[in-house]
Amino acid sequence: MTQTERRLYERIRRRAADLEPDAARRLLAAYDAIRNNLTPSELARAIDRGYVDQLINELLSDRSLDPAFAPFRTLIDRAVLDTASAAASLLPSPIKSQAFNILNPKIVEEAQRLDTRVIQGIKEELRATVKQHVIAGIEQGVNPVVTARTLRDVIGLAPNQEAAIRNFRKLLESGDAEALTRKLRDRRYDKVLMRGGPLSTEQIDNMTAAYRRRMEAFNASTHARSAALDAQRAGHRASWEEAIAQGSVDRDTIYKTWVTVKDDRVRPEHRAMDGQMVPFDSRYSNGDMIPGQHDYNCRCIERITIKRAAVAA
Repeated sequence: MTQTERRLYERIRRRAADLEPDAARRLLAAYDAIRNNLTPSELARAIDRGYVDQLINELLSDRSLDPAFAPFRTLIDRAVLDTASAAASLLPSPIKSQAFNILNPKIVEEAQRLDTRVIQGIKEELRATVKQHVIAGIEQGVNPVVTARTLRDVIGLAPNQEAAIRNFRKLLESGDAEALTRKLRDRRYDKVLMRGGPLSTEQIDNMTAAYRRRMEAFNASTHARSAALDAQRAGHRASWEEAIAQGSVDRDTIYKTWVTVKDDRVRPEHRAMDGQMVPFDSRYSNGDMIPGQHDYNCRCIERITIKRAAVAA
């Protein structure tokens, strides 16, 4: 990274870090709202009849989920606009916007495109987790009432987390000390496991619930961190859209370059993208319009440059 790129990355990282806690809280609140809207009796009847897909389509439709995610979505939209406004003041002097127009259609579109993609991904994860939980209950012969009652507990988890929690409970029920190796477990219970012997149902319930809460918080933080970083990158691009709208620069003369952090955490496929330059409105060779837009927790950024002769007089 050049010094200019490093300063840009640090600015994006700081703003994303400031946004992440509030985003995670709003996401957890959305999961709570979704749980509260689920009626166990209706779930049990649908599961008993084998109407799994119908259950997903009706109870977890966009219409039912959108109100719960609205505060989170609003936060992401606001973050894109705020970032664009802040970034506009840092553009090169010849093209710096004199008065940032927050209603610029291109900027609003950028924010809406991002929040739609983020929310859609979370919804798809939610539906996949619920479907996995219900099918597992059917295959194991679990009473539909029990599956319906515990379905609320998987809201907010990724499918692999839901499976890990089921496995964790089985380990506890069998007295297997492998449960001690699980990350995100509540270490207050480690002594209980180390003593060996059968655990009470209450102990297993408490330990599983603690493990689940940590999994849910971790998942919410992952989504929030990724969305916060995406919002900063989208806002940075939107600041240039405003300069174009004001006639300060011709969009055909703007280029963007993929920049990685250049450490051992960078994805190999992104490391290969480092330094790739394309026109402002073109996609990078991997299909991304903005670096990392399809990957969670990607820290890549883009450096946007213009041909000096193209700056408006």
